[in-house]
Amino acid sequence: MTVYAYLFELRSIQSALFATGKLKDMIAGSELIDYLCREPLEQALSACDLEGYAGPTHSPRCAGAAFYLLIGDELKAQQFREVWSILVAQLLPDVEAVDVLCAGTSAQEAIKQGLANLRIARNRVYPNLPCASPIARRSPRTGKVATASHAGELVDAGTAIKRRFTRPKGTRLSDRFFSEDTVLWPDNFDASAVDDRRFPLTKNRLVGLVHADGNGLGQVLRTLTEATREAEQKAYIRLYRIFSDGLDLATARATSKACAEVLIPAINSHHVMPARPLVLGGDDLTVLVRADLALPFTRSFLYHFETQSRDFLSHLREDMQAQGLHAANIAQIPESLSACAGIIYMKASQPFAQSYALAEDLCNRAKQQSRAQAHGDGCIPSSLAFHRLQGSVFNSAEQLFQRELLAQSFSGSGTPLALGLPAYGLHSSNHLPALGALAALAHCFGPEKLSDGRLRNLATLLHADEALARKNYARWRELARKSPPTATALHHFDTALEELLGSRNDSLPTDKDCQSSPLADLLNYLSIHCPNVEDTAHA
Repeated sequence: MTVYAYLFELRSIQSALFATGKLKDMIAGSELIDYLCREPLEQALSACDLEGYAGPTHSPRCAGAAFYLLIGDELKAQQFREVWSILVAQLLPDVEAVDVLCAGTSAQEAIKQGLANLRIARNRVYPNLPCASPIARRSPRTGKVATASHAGELVDAGTAIKRRFTRPKGTRLSDRFFSEDTVLWPDNFDASAVDDRRFPLTKNRLVGLVHADGNGLGQVLRTLTEATREAEQKAYIRLYRIFSDGLDLATARATSKACAEVLIPAINSHHVMPARPLVLGGDDLTVLVRADLALPFTRSFLYHFETQSRDFLSHLREDMQAQGLHAANIAQIPESLSACAGIIYMKASQPFAQSYALAEDLCNRAKQQSRAQAHGDGCIPSSLAFHRLQGSVFNSAEQLFQRELLAQSFSGSGTPLALGLPAYGLHSSNHLPALGALAALAHCFGPEKLSDGRLRNLATLLHADEALARKNYARWRELARKSPPTATALHHFDTALEELLGSRNDSLPTDKDCQSSPLADLLNYLSIHCPNVEDTAHA
């Protein structure tokens, strides 16, 4: 019997979310994207006499902004594709949608062919509609052709739909974070906004843009594909759906737990949450968080993602065993999954689209570091990378790192000194620099402890004059030794520095070979989490 597989996914989601730079539009866009594969999908299926096909009996995957359907009737499959394409174009005209329809003699064959065709379809260039004529007026925020006016502002088709869209209460994206009615979620950065809608910012008016993504999912899917190659269609769909739904639930639960641990205690007197979720689906998380809470929130999410993934992977292994699959394949399913994250600290007035691209790039940079330290069993450790935007927004994390964090001709050897570390691990048990060691380094500063004033000057000198930098650092250490409290803090500083780098150089805050230093990361950490350190320190 011929089986038809319809595969659909949304792409370039973030560029559509951040197009206008307004928080209200970001929120509406994220809610609309999250809503698309729920009620609208069920309505489109119902219109084609395919009720329930998004459920676990006909859909191996339905999570986030993607789904796979297995349909036995070619005419109905083609009819659904046409109806769904029109519906998506009407609801999300500014988001790229990619879909394929493939046939096979089994569900496995149809999905395999569909995935191959989907990879090809992702590389095609799709037109932006509606097309603009030479004399068309454009939206000043997005540059796209204007189709409507909202509050006296010309807006494009996608923005116009977002500003009209209201999702039913109780089904919103934020409800998967925290659903109590006593909590209000911010939708405005403007200082003139009412207190119960304004995003709570710290004195430096920074916000953390967090993007997190799971590790090792491709390997799990390849193992499932191999294990179910000869399995019945029902078993194949069931196992894939257990993985898809379990991953989605693990991400949501990890987010909820991180919210309870970090965000709920920081709710302000107007009951406003110091964060706003933008993407939550599959293994993806994108959220705006008050700057001083972004790192603790991300760390908590990564930890709970590992623990929550254990439950559904255990269920998956049990179900594979019940289906009589080979023990060798079952043994390849990991005990848990991990994730990596990138955090960009930015002013609320800076461009979100470019900043998100940097956060995503930082996440990928953390992934590279984690993969390089993968355990013998293939488990990839969780890690995160962060950076504070000081001026221009760069196109990539590598470009930013080269421009801002490398002292190019250090020691006259031509080998640059890296003033920031590529990524930090959650646990000290792997070979990544431990995030806890960076926090311990920061705790050495404060009242009756070390001052960061000379270190900030040192960061500048390392780019310009090595001899003067060494003299500056020696003087800083000399002053610290003059009183017992600061001398003790200096000892703890040296210990934490050596833990981070694996070795220590007493003439500069670097490793023994003068190739890397956490100095820039430390100063950013202090400015965000301890903004008054320099004013209150005595050394």
